[in-house]
Amino acid sequence: MLVFEDLLLYWKRFWQKKKSHAAYYGELGELYARRYLRKQKYRIITHNWKHKSHEIDIVALDRDVLVFVEVKTRQCDAIKSGYYEVDKQKKQALLIAIAVYKKRLKKKPNHVRFDIIEIQMKPDSTCNLFHYQNADLR
Repeated sequence: MLVFEDLLLYWKRFWQKKKSHAAYYGELGELYARRYLRKQKYRIITHNWKHKSHEIDIVALDRDVLVFVEVKTRQCDAIKSGYYEVDKQKKQALLIAIAVYKKRLKKKPNHVRFDIIEIQMKPDSTCNLFHYQNADLR
């Protein structure tokens, strides 16, 4: 659960940058996802890594596995699950970004995995979190 200071920081950024509610909830969802992964003993390497128009939300290590994570934040009453929002076009963009990221690494990983974390936001700013490990990128 987020502490008061975290929420205050995000609201401050939200008002300063005049972000949409969707962008604010997306950032908040990614914060929840990073905290969840840390609690699961993942080591966060980077987040919001960009290459041209492609972005990887989170890059982390799960023991010796390099994990690329796409975070999808939705309202609890959303019709479509965040898991299914990672469509063919998004998967193609992720494959490009992952290939570029791996190419830039000095030490190549032995194992790579793609995960999706779906955050379902509740009206009180708490959330349900679903972690889909080893999601298919095809």
